[in-house]
Amino acid sequence: MASSQQAQKSLPLILARELAANTATPLMVVDPVGMMVFYNEAAERILGQSFAASGELPAEKWRGAISPKAPDGSLIAYEKLPLVAALTDRQLRHGALLITGFDGVQRQIEVTCFPLMASGDKLVGGVGLFWEENAGPQTEPKG
Repeated sequence: MASSQQAQKSLPLILARELAANTATPLMVVDPVGMMVFYNEAAERILGQSFAASGELPAEKWRGAISPKAPDGSLIAYEKLPLVAALTDRQLRHGALLITGFDGVQRQIEVTCFPLMASGDKLVGGVGLFWEENAGPQTEPKG
């Protein structure tokens, strides 16, 4: 039986999760208050843990776990984090971050975030697309 919280998720949030599940680009999906509701298999390598292991996480918990900082290691004000700014300003945001994955490994990432809207101006969540800064181009193996 689905919980009432699951039953109340909006269609754009459900569709964003479905898109993430079927995309090779690392994606995470959050609800309007920043609760991480899903991240895909491609994101698991960068975040250092499977979504099955972490499950949905409140914003404070996942932000505390990955400890996002500026690329030079300095602290970033909460409201300046690209995903928070995208939700707050309801506009596309991009930035470079230094994160520590759930596995304790530091990684430099680029992230582009956008809000998910319903009925024109109702905020229902957000999406973060990210990749490792130093990962280099992804190519198919020759064979």
